[in-house]
Amino acid sequence: MGVVQALAFQVKPGGMGTFTKGVSLSKPDLERLGAKVRAWQTDFAGANVGGASLTMRYDSYAALAAASKKSAQDAQVAKHAERTARSEVTTLVGTFLLRELPGLEPSSPPATAGPRVRTLALWAVERGRMQDALALLAEAKQHSERLGANSGASSVVSGGAASGQIVTVTEFADIAAFGAYQEKVLADDAFQAFVATRFGSGSPLTRLSSTMGTELAA
Repeated sequence: MGVVQALAFQVKPGGMGTFTKGVSLSKPDLERLGAKVRAWQTDFAGANVGGASLTMRYDSYAALAAASKKSAQDAQVAKHAERTARSEVTTLVGTFLLRELPGLEPSSPPATAGPRVRTLALWAVERGRMQDALALLAEAKQHSERLGANSGASSVVSGGAASGQIVTVTEFADIAAFGAYQEKVLADDAFQAFVATRFGSGSPLTRLSSTMGTELAA
C-alpha cells in the first residue's frame, strides 16, 4: 500500500520551464532515496490554472521513514531544498501526505510518448459512511477502467483542511486517450446510470473540487 508526499506550487507566468528544470535536477537524488518522482502542470482548475505539483511515492510508510532519515543527512537533497526555497518563480502553497486505499491502488497506463494526462477530484466523506464510500469508489473504478482509464484513490492523511478527505486520480496515456474516454463515457448507458443513481442524493461522497493536468517531462 503506497504512500505519497505531494507538494503544490504556484508558478509565475513563464516559469514552468524553470520549475521543470529544478525537478530534473532533484529527481535522481530523490529516486536514489527510494521515491518514485513525478511532476504535473495544472491546466484546468479555475484559479489554480498554471500551478504545478510534485509527487513522491513510496511503497510503504517504512520506505518513507527510511528515505526521510537518509534525506536529512544528504547534502545533495539539502541543496535541492535550498534552491526550491529560494526560487523566484515558484511558491510552495501546500504539502500533503496521502495513503493509497486498499483495493483502490492506482493502475498505470502503458508506456507512451505522452505527455500523460490526469484528472484529480477531492471528495468529502459523510461522517460514519467511509465503508459505503469505499464500496462506491471500487464500483466507479471498475466502470472507468472498463472504458479505458487508469484510476485509483487515496485518503489524505495530512493536508490542512483536506485531511480526512479522499482524492481520486484518473490517468490517461495522452490527451487523445483522454478524449476517447470522454466520448465513451457519454455514450455508455451503464456508466451514466451509475453516476445518476449512486452520486446523487444520499451518496456518501460529495465532490469538493476537480482539476486536470499534464505530466511534465522532468
